[in-house]
Amino acid sequence: MVLRQDDNGNVFEVKRFADESAANEVAVAMEAKGHKQIYWVERLADHARKKDHLNDLETGAQISRF
Repeated sequence: MVLRQDDNGNVFEVKRFADESAANEVAVAMEAKGHKQIYWVERLADHARKKDHLNDLETGAQISRF
């Protein structure tokens, strides 16, 4: 999945891909356009775990340790 962070710090999903190499190509192409935004690739599972963790921190939920 390609993500974008704008100059205000907001993060948005740009597009999901079946393989990482295609996602990397799009992220590199978007970065090359020279906008202020930052583009990067994350695996969907990693992104979901990160979002869950941030939600736990915001709500004060107990975080389990594996």
